Amino acid sequence: MQKLSSKHIKKFYKTILYVLVIVFIVPAIISLVFLLPEVQSLVAKKVVNRLSNELGTKVSINRFYITPFVGIRVTDILVLDQYDDTLLFVPLLRTGIDNFSLKNKSISLEKISLQTPVIQIYQQNDKMNYDFLFNNSSLKSDDSVKWNFSVEGFSIINGNISLNHKIIEETKIFGNYLVFTNFNADLNMVLQDSSNVFIINDLSFIESSGLHVNKLHTSIEILPEILSVNKIYFQANNSVFDIEKIDIHNNKSENFTVEKRFSIETNVISLNTSDLMLFFSNIPELKFPVEFSGLLQGSFDNLKGKNINIRFGEVTS
Repeated sequence: MQKLSSKHIKKFYKTILYVLVIVFIVPAIISLVFLLPEVQSLVAKKVVNRLSNELGTKVSINRFYITPFVGIRVTDILVLDQYDDTLLFVPLLRTGIDNFSLKNKSISLEKISLQTPVIQIYQQNDKMNYDFLFNNSSLKSDDSVKWNFSVEGFSIINGNISLNHKIIEETKIFGNYLVFTNFNADLNMVLQDSSNVFIINDLSFIESSGLHVNKLHTSIEILPEILSVNKIYFQANNSVFDIEKIDIHNNKSENFTVEKRFSIETNVISLNTSDLMLFFSNIPELKFPVEFSGLLQGSFDNLKGKNINIRFGEVTS
C-alpha cells in the first residue's frame, strides 16, 4: 500500500479546514453579526419602513433576528388598519429560509408560523378594514431593487380572530361578531398567474357560542370568475360535514346574500340539533341527527335542488 506523503496529508487537512470554515464558522460569524443589537435595529428599521411604505399603513416590530440554525424570528408585529385600529398583532413569527439568491434577487421562505396572533376583521360603512391592502394606490416599489418572495405556507397557533360583516349582522344568528379562540391552522399555498390555491391541511377553533370545529381540511382555488372550495370535511361538537364542492361565482353583485350565484354539492351532512341549539335556542332537540345530501345551486332568492336526500332517524325523504 502506497503511503501518503506529508504534502498530501497537509492538503487533506487544509481541505477539511476549509470545509469546516464554510459550513460552520462563516454561518456562525454571520449569526453573531445579526445578533448584534445595532444590526438587529438596522434590519428591523428597514423591514418596518419597507412594509409601512408598501402597505400604506403603520407597521411596527420589536425585534428581528436571523440565525443559521434557528431561522428567522420576529417579535411583537403590529399592523394597523385604515382606521388606526389593530388589524394584526403577532407576539412571535417564526420561519426559515428555503432558498436565497442575491443574483436573481429572490428569496423563498419556509412555512411561516404565527404564534398566538390577534386578528380583527370588521366592516365599517361599506369598506372592510383590510381593503387598503388590495386597493392601495400609493404603493411604492423601485423595480430596480425589487425582490421576488415566495412562501411555502402558513401555520397559526392558538390564534384569536374576530369577524364582523353586514351579512353577520343581517342574519342575526351570531350577534354582531364572530369570535374564534384557540384558532389553529396549517395551510400551504400555490400562487400562480391565473389562479391561487390554498390547501388547508388542518384547522380547528372554538366559536364564542360554544361551537367547536375540528379536523377541517379542504383546498380553495381562487380564479377571476369563480371561487372553488373542494373536498371540505370537518367535525363540529356532535355533527359531521362532508361536502364535495362549493362554487361561488364572481358576478360582482352588490347584494351578496340574495343575488350571488353559487352551488353546493354535499356527500353527507349529519347535523345534530344540539349544535343548532347553540344559535337557535327555541328549536326542539331531536333524538337522532338530521342527514342531508345532494346538490343545491342558484342564488338565495332562486335556489334549486337536485338529488336531494333528507334523513330523520330511520326515515328518508
